[in-house]
Amino acid sequence: NRDILHRYLNGLVTGRLAAGQLLKLAAERTLEEIKNDGEDGAEVWWDWAALDELCAWIENLVLPDYGRKMELLPFQIWILANIRARKRTGTDFPATRFIVIEAARGAAKTTLACMLLAHELATNPHLQQVDIGTIDTTATGRNAALLAREIARQVGEPLAPRYAPGGPCVVNTQTRSELCVLPPADDRWQGRRSRLVFMDEASRVKTKMLETAMTGSAKRPDAQVICFTTPAKNRDSQYYDYRDTVVGELREGVSRARNVALIWAIDDDDPIELRDDLIEKANPGIDVMVEREMIAQNYEQLYLSGTSPDEFVRQHYARFDDHVSTLVDMADWENCKGAVLLPTGAAVYVGVDLSRGAQSDSNRTDVCSVSVLHCAADGVIHLRSKHFLPEHRLEFYGRRGKLPLCEWARDNFLTLCPGKIIDPDMIEDEVRAAVDEFNVVEVAYDTWVFPRDRKQVWEHKYKWPLASRAQGQFVVPATEGFCDLVRNGRLRHNGDPLLYRALQNVRVGNVQGARRPLKNPSYSMIDPLMSALYGLSSLFEHAADLPSQYEGDSVVI
Repeated sequence: NRDILHRYLNGLVTGRLAAGQLLKLAAERTLEEIKNDGEDGAEVWWDWAALDELCAWIENLVLPDYGRKMELLPFQIWILANIRARKRTGTDFPATRFIVIEAARGAAKTTLACMLLAHELATNPHLQQVDIGTIDTTATGRNAALLAREIARQVGEPLAPRYAPGGPCVVNTQTRSELCVLPPADDRWQGRRSRLVFMDEASRVKTKMLETAMTGSAKRPDAQVICFTTPAKNRDSQYYDYRDTVVGELREGVSRARNVALIWAIDDDDPIELRDDLIEKANPGIDVMVEREMIAQNYEQLYLSGTSPDEFVRQHYARFDDHVSTLVDMADWENCKGAVLLPTGAAVYVGVDLSRGAQSDSNRTDVCSVSVLHCAADGVIHLRSKHFLPEHRLEFYGRRGKLPLCEWARDNFLTLCPGKIIDPDMIEDEVRAAVDEFNVVEVAYDTWVFPRDRKQVWEHKYKWPLASRAQGQFVVPATEGFCDLVRNGRLRHNGDPLLYRALQNVRVGNVQGARRPLKNPSYSMIDPLMSALYGLSSLFEHAADLPSQYEGDSVVI
């Protein structure tokens, strides 16, 4: 199994096997850890005997649906190696405490999970709790329970199937260990301290089930939480809070030993075409678990026909569509593109987002953004933004974050600051230019990253009207207002590509039933959007000065 894994990983890294960037990074990480096995200072060691024992045990089982023995594919061996063989140096405890696995539809997620959990139940001599978390109590949960019971029958004593509603589906009659299939109900997970937790389709679970499972796993040093899923339709599940952190660590090359991300997916800049290399990037079980003919059929029915192109990309290429934003419909955003009119002397509202990366030579790709907003007589809000970034390592940060930074700078959408940090004087000059040209009603900013000494100068020396606007009570209504304006074509922008990318990057959080933008890992950029929202909050705060929404030809309801 070690040799199979090594050949597979080398194939991914060298390009002999099709793989997306995230998968290549994960393969490089595993190869490096294997290379350092036994070296001083290594965080993990590899228990190959444990992997061989697990794989042999699983491959002795018969697939219930096919009547033939299970034959593990290289990608499954990689998954099992990270779960079973990868251990903390100096201990027999697993080094992988949380693993994120994503792949296209048909990767045999539940089958592998039930076999892995049944092995734990059958071979661990101690009392254990192992769980499968599901997205519902009907089809998904029932199928997982049926599969687990069938595996228990094959194994025989000490495993035994159980059928009591709400109880375990398999037990070990000797150790009294249990395998439970639990619904996404927080109260069912409260207080559990499971040895193994498998979250089936975790990206689609809307409750805090994953958070509760992670809290329980922290109570024991051998606990592991495994997420195996296809991407969801949007990022409003708690799964993405954890997933984005782990993937961000992988991209940055600073992954903690406890976190692992294995992502089979096409890349963001890949075209949506029916090509073998794209199919293979996202479908590690192609030609064995998934038929190319089925993918080709769905490509015609879902994507080419326009019936549900996003679903094809999500289910078969394991990626969000390029033109999907969790905040606004990007088609509506494109319809808002036009000439931005900011008359000299007009009342305007300025939003400033100073990135934390502006304070030092940071490893972040944050930009600083200054937005100017003006509400015209017809009620349409005109938005103009300017963005700043250090020129230091621009190409590197562009490649890392998959952002065309050099292109944006060349086209004057991005202003470069000399050296390694964003020059605060350049930001100040941009605000001063707005003060000189317009009637600035308010300058909205984020207290969290705004230097106190600079605030004192702006407020007391220059007498600029400042207001902190990053708190939830300001951002939430500004977010909803922004969405309404875009949906009804009442916001005008000039096609700013940084703002466009920010809308694609943004993850939407739920704050007491209302939405607000949240940032993904450090490689994602939403600063242009935030500066616009701060300015929009100021504009809404002074709404008494705006034309009534009932004065136009149409009424927004």
